Amino acid sequence: ARSNGGHVTEQRDFGAGQVLFAGPVLCFKAADNLATFVWQLQNAPADKQGWYQQVYIVDNGAPGHRVPDEFKNDPEVPTLGALCDNLSIDPFPGTGPVLKGNFVVSTEE
Repeated sequence: ARSNGGHVTEQRDFGAGQVLFAGPVLCFKAADNLATFVWQLQNAPADKQGWYQQVYIVDNGAPGHRVPDEFKNDPEVPTLGALCDNLSIDPFPGTGPVLKGNFVVSTEE
């Protein structure tokens, strides 16, 4: 994500096969190797189409390092509300490891 936007593509496996989600980043905040952003699910199952989600990322370096990147997805919500008004990475929530893939956090434009 950048100040002029960004895009998310995410695959999820709910035990019934892969589901692809995609959509634009609406707002973000980053510092050091931490980031949070809000995005809108535009390519999603019908019951989540157009919903919003806040995601937290810890970038622990390039793939292959001993410590995997980490993330936390907040539950999807049907309205944007004040999500972008209240973005914060302090305190940072508990996260879980990325099992496959890589996140890159950068504060450069």
